[in-house]
Amino acid sequence: MPAVLRNLVGLQLKVVERPLIGIYFLCYQGEVIYVGQSKNLRARLNGHSRKQYDAIYLLEWPAADLDRVEAALIRTLRPKFNRNCHVGGYLERCITTAVRTRKS
Repeated sequence: MPAVLRNLVGLQLKVVERPLIGIYFLCYQGEVIYVGQSKNLRARLNGHSRKQYDAIYLLEWPAADLDRVEAALIRTLRPKFNRNCHVGGYLERCITTAVRTRKS
């Protein structure tokens, strides 16, 4: 487990047997490389290329707070695959990117 995640209460190594709402951390060689959120983690994780990570950690979280918590974790952890979303305007840039991706 990456050291930066050790103090997160409720964090679990990926065991997704049912749809979960929360924040997920994709890790590679002990480093958090991506932080994301989903209201159905099992379905969302299927969209990631397995080549990019070797561990997934999940933090169940209420849906109403997902944007705020995900943004805070990205600002704090600065994962390399969230690089377009680090600084001010986080939600605007990420939502714009997501909308462009969905339209493609």
